Amino acid sequence: MQKQQGYRAFFSPRRNMFLLHDFFKGSLLLENYKDIEKKFNNPDEHVNDLSLLTQRLFDHAVNTTQYYRSFSGYKSLNDFPVLPKNQIRENYQQFLSSQFKSEELPVRSTSGSCGEPFKIHFTKNKLKRQNAEVLFFNEKAGYILGDPFLQIRIHPKSKLALFMQNSVMLIPSQIDEEWLENGRNILLSKKHKFMVCYPSSFLPLVMYCQEKGDTPDKFALENIVTSAEVITESMRSLFKSVIGCNVHDRYATLETGVLAHECIRCGHYHVNFPSYHLELLKLDSDEPVDPGELGRIVITDFNSFAVPLIRYDIGDLAEWVGKEDLCHPHMPAIKQIVGRKDDYIIATNGSMVNPAAIFEALAFRDYSEQINQYQFIQHDKTNFELLLIVKPDFNNKAVILENLSKLIGGDANIQIKYVKTIPKLSSGKRPVIINHHNKN
Repeated sequence: MQKQQGYRAFFSPRRNMFLLHDFFKGSLLLENYKDIEKKFNNPDEHVNDLSLLTQRLFDHAVNTTQYYRSFSGYKSLNDFPVLPKNQIRENYQQFLSSQFKSEELPVRSTSGSCGEPFKIHFTKNKLKRQNAEVLFFNEKAGYILGDPFLQIRIHPKSKLALFMQNSVMLIPSQIDEEWLENGRNILLSKKHKFMVCYPSSFLPLVMYCQEKGDTPDKFALENIVTSAEVITESMRSLFKSVIGCNVHDRYATLETGVLAHECIRCGHYHVNFPSYHLELLKLDSDEPVDPGELGRIVITDFNSFAVPLIRYDIGDLAEWVGKEDLCHPHMPAIKQIVGRKDDYIIATNGSMVNPAAIFEALAFRDYSEQINQYQFIQHDKTNFELLLIVKPDFNNKAVILENLSKLIGGDANIQIKYVKTIPKLSSGKRPVIINHHNKN
């Protein structure tokens, strides 16, 4: 029997501590949660909210920031320019609202998975909005506040925070035999039905469990939320076959929040429209994409009052779901969230190669037990390097080289290098694709 979800599920003895804490902080989290729930579950009633939400943000921006002051005569969203992250970072003080004292505002910082460190000030309400988004969409994925859950994430939390969340954390700074065995034992304890993780960090753990002969009946894990990285269909299939869990992918960024969450029914990503307006623009212009066309994700954050984010170019790519395939006509959805343009490999003929195609070229479906980790690097137009952490019985180099050559081009120079570790970026992630050619 499925547990009751929604904010009514807050009211249980275990969750009262959380509610009491939020109450003394002004109940901002619960208020934001209810707002998201009301709008997301009743999109027909809030189809006209966009103009009200954007006008409030736009008026605030033109009246309290140096950068947006010149746009005081705006008439619509399209009167504002599309802004890449580096423009905000390099002119940050121009975007900071004069309504607040910056030293009194919470600050979120990211080391930047693509070499673009970024910090941003939040209002207290924006911070609680982010927390409410995570809670709401976690519940959409089967989590109930207060239930024990597992996290695989690079940034540690305090013991108090873990106690309050009833959570156990695995930090994938060094994925070695000890880390894998510890993670397997936690999964085998059957204490956790829900997990949030990086797919690239969960993958070696799942493969380790498979190597040990584990089957789904040994685990209690029912639902996992993957985030921060592109997840391939082969990964999903492996997670399901070995662990027996449902996979719910989430599209989120630190500077905004939960932008979209995968729907378990339709398989597409429902946009978090109560919190954000999402545009998909062409790769070479600021015009909207055509149906079926891949485009740049551009975000307007309705709650970004400390540093207004209006038409903010996230740097990621996606495609709209056609109206005929939507769960609801007033609930926008995207598909094929493929990460940044820099996450693509460029074939020798100039075409873009999806990261998922690289994964398939490694023949993981047939040889998953022989490869622990990989990273594919493009150095320039024709030179590529594949880093592999493999088992002693690995013998499929020729198959992989043949698959990659067919995918990237027969004139590609592909070197395979066997390594003991794959270094992580400053963000803590180990991206499976690194493209230096895109940066040249």
